[in-house]
Amino acid sequence: MILTFALMASAQMANVFTAAYGAIPKNQLEAAKAVGYTVRNRFFHVWLPQGLRLALPNLANTATW
Repeated sequence: MILTFALMASAQMANVFTAAYGAIPKNQLEAAKAVGYTVRNRFFHVWLPQGLRLALPNLANTATW
């Protein structure tokens, strides 16, 4: 039972983060690349702050299952 719940929750979270990543405008990632950000800096300075802000409501819904 616990394993089933863990697998369902992890699949739900994967969908949430995939949707959050897809919702970030590609122009912002391209602009960070043009400025000279490395892949790591783009993740921490562009994707992570915006992606978490977009994913947080859905993650809260997953946590209240």
